[in-house]
Amino acid sequence: MLGTFSFTFISSLTTDAQFLAWGWRVPFLFSAVLIALALWIRNGIEETPAFKQQKESGELAKIPVVETFRHYWKNVFHLIGMKLGDGMFNVFSMSFILVYATTHLGYSRETALTAVTIGCATMIISIPLVGYLSDFIGRKIIYISSLVAFLIIAIPYFTIIPKGTVPFYFMQVIVLGIVWGAIFSTQGTIFSELFPAKVRYTGLSFGYQVSAALAGFGPMIWTPMLDKFGPSPMAFGGLMMAGCALSLILSFFVPDTRKMSKYDDSIIPIENKKISI
Repeated sequence: MLGTFSFTFISSLTTDAQFLAWGWRVPFLFSAVLIALALWIRNGIEETPAFKQQKESGELAKIPVVETFRHYWKNVFHLIGMKLGDGMFNVFSMSFILVYATTHLGYSRETALTAVTIGCATMIISIPLVGYLSDFIGRKIIYISSLVAFLIIAIPYFTIIPKGTVPFYFMQVIVLGIVWGAIFSTQGTIFSELFPAKVRYTGLSFGYQVSAALAGFGPMIWTPMLDKFGPSPMAFGGLMMAGCALSLILSFFVPDTRKMSKYDDSIIPIENKKISI
């Protein structure tokens, strides 16, 4: 949210020429503070009980990348497919929307940036609430429900955002702040549970980043689509629905690990007791 707001702030202080020449670089320079903050947080986080157990017993993979693709390559591709649908929606509603809204819908840059900021601000509320709820009803049901919501609102989203500033803000709150916020709040856990502790970091990181990179090519697809179809709700909504449908299908095959781990080497807290499964 602060990152998006910083662009709004810099944009308000510069002309269009200044913003394109150097203004957009300023927020990226300040992001160095976030790197330091992330390192400080990471150094204060303990490893999971399952990882500690394997480290003490000497069962950690010597070359995690090799072991991941030797035994769990299907899980890696499963993760990539599950992430692709919401990843495309996220890249569009948080990034490409700035081009889509200003160049093709006639909104000012400040309006477009404000819409993204409001969506990100909503996630501050939705992510912890949905994450907490997932411990009770399960991450799988939330993930599937959110992808179904994406399928339902894909075309309405692209139909409503040209209608005015208030509808534009409202749809950004729903798509980015609520639906994607719900997916993001459960994603780290549901993806990590696809892998045993000894390769969890490698499998999760590789699958997630490859999928994010694929979704990052979205603007190279959407730009020629705009040239050919314009801001067509059917064209853009249909493409988003196709990606979400793939993720939804794969999500049905993910085990619900809320109460019990899929892998024997995990230690799962059940009813406040540590039980080795």
